[in-house]
Amino acid sequence: MERAPHSFESKRNIDEAEEIEAITKDEPAAIMYGDQIFRGTSHMLAMMKLKAELPDFDDFSSLVDGFITTQGRFVDREEAEVLAEKAHQLEGDSIGYNGDERSLDSKDLIH
Repeated sequence: MERAPHSFESKRNIDEAEEIEAITKDEPAAIMYGDQIFRGTSHMLAMMKLKAELPDFDDFSSLVDGFITTQGRFVDREEAEVLAEKAHQLEGDSIGYNGDERSLDSKDLIH
């Protein structure tokens, strides 16, 4: 578990970034709970780390799924998809589904 380096910004204007920020290859999937971030190679493994550290946790609606960038930022799935596309990190041309919604999943990234 690590602390969020700064506040979560889901609508950051990434077009203003000075360099191409990408999704990290080392445990890219992340789950944010308050200011705590749990990482894994998949969101399931990140959730397992959360449950290991907080065994009584059951407030799933308070979690934010996302990814860690090469600059150490936590970004939500929507921003991560944009970053991964710009960095040519997407596997093929399809994005997976998270529940009923289309969204970036760790298996969509080139490893």
